[in-house]
Amino acid sequence: MNKKTRTIFIGNQKGGVGKTSAVFEIGYILSTRGYKTLLIDADAQRNLTSGSGIDVNTKKNIYMAINGVVGFDEAIVNIRPNLDLLPGASQMTADHFATGEGTFALREAIEVITDVLHYDYDFILIDVGPGGGQLMNMALVAADYLITVATLTKYAYEGVEMMCADLERGRKNYVGFKVKPLGILINTFKKTAESDWRQECFEELTKVYNADMFPMQLGICSLMDQCKEECMSFTEYATHARKSNNAYFKLAAQYQELVDEIVARIENAEKEAK
Repeated sequence: MNKKTRTIFIGNQKGGVGKTSAVFEIGYILSTRGYKTLLIDADAQRNLTSGSGIDVNTKKNIYMAINGVVGFDEAIVNIRPNLDLLPGASQMTADHFATGEGTFALREAIEVITDVLHYDYDFILIDVGPGGGQLMNMALVAADYLITVATLTKYAYEGVEMMCADLERGRKNYVGFKVKPLGILINTFKKTAESDWRQECFEELTKVYNADMFPMQLGICSLMDQCKEECMSFTEYATHARKSNNAYFKLAAQYQELVDEIVARIENAEKEAK
């Protein structure tokens, strides 16, 4: 890939679909491939921050940096080779960015990081909490690409429907709104009596979303909670622990394939845009 920063928002309006885990996992794998990557925790719950082993009560966080209390270069912390984190803050809620100008706060923050401070990231991944409104708008306005994480459930489907509506509103209302959907990622997949039918529903929704489903469906593994306790990505934990667990290694391999697919879709999108 040519040298430029790609900003990816990984989200869904519904919670509990594994957005934060996906951000951490994808970011870690990108970093191991030599891509300089920044994770932005724009969720007031700060799970990405705690899951990275960083104190959630740090005052050097995204909210303080946006408001000029600390510099972005003071707030950004290195957590792995090629992998940095901009820690979250409990103040990252819609009421703190209620004005029209607040919609562009994340985009402007990224411009400061890349254009003023000259951090040469290949990828910036944004994590925002569930629910619509201003924080969702901020992430969509800031991003180049969107990956929507979902489970094969009624509520997650409704969340993707709402994301489609958010995209349409963004295109109509915001200058420079450029985010391109990369695809819908099915997470914590488990075969049930309804899974085939729900899969078909999601496939139909891609016509409105304007991007295909990702071909892999990420499974479930009993060791996922242990990874979080160790503040490690699943792929990282698999490398260190070497557990004899087929589901464990299958899921780690699926994440590698997912990152291959993400990079390929971005390359194709940029070729088509020329």
